[in-house]
Amino acid sequence: MSDAGTLSDVEAKESSESLLAESPLAVRARAWLEWEGQSILGKGRLQLLAHIEAEGSISAAARAMGVSYRAAWRWVEQMNAAAARPVVLTSTGGKGGGGATLTPLGRFWLASARKVEARLAIFCREASADLGRALAEIEAATDMSGSDDAAGEGADAGDFSEARHDG
Repeated sequence: MSDAGTLSDVEAKESSESLLAESPLAVRARAWLEWEGQSILGKGRLQLLAHIEAEGSISAAARAMGVSYRAAWRWVEQMNAAAARPVVLTSTGGKGGGGATLTPLGRFWLASARKVEARLAIFCREASADLGRALAEIEAATDMSGSDDAAGEGADAGDFSEARHDG
């Protein structure tokens, strides 16, 4: 503990990680981006854009993901159609081979989805730690009294209610 009697950031992180390792509860969530109400970028398409950016090719991106070229091409067409402008630009093959690049909009979607995923991961980690602490308190109260009623009314939510984000 730090001098003030509160947990330092490092101690708090270690404590949270310890609770996560011990707790059977974990918060998991998935996010996707929508464009004018249409789902455009979830886990698979995010991976596809990242691979296209890295590989410079839809074919190479599809191979890296273990999906067919046809499926990858369909995803690109759906994203381009949803945006009513290109997210991925392609060039036809030839002597030097074809290629694919992300447009500024495609790079924006990719960066935005990565930011959302990072924030969601932080939220899930914090919410899992909150639930782990609440569960540990309930289990400690139950172990000390030998009764399931020892935790009291409302103890099932613990301090987690403060961490909820309803939008």
